[in-house]
Amino acid sequence: MLGWLLLVIALSAFAVLRHAEHLAARLGEPIGTVILTLSVTGIEVMMISAFMYTGNGNASLARDAMFAW
Repeated sequence: MLGWLLLVIALSAFAVLRHAEHLAARLGEPIGTVILTLSVTGIEVMMISAFMYTGNGNASLARDAMFAW
């Protein structure tokens, strides 16, 4: 089940990025870069939020995840 969920999450993330890249190519350079940046940032925020809402409620998880990069 975990493998299936990871596959669905990965495919969804790639689909979002594919659509964002297509939209960025249509809109041009300055706005396209912003769209791609916001889409990747949005995916990261949703993943960190999902990890925070599940499990034992570790309050420092978001901070640790951001500083791990």
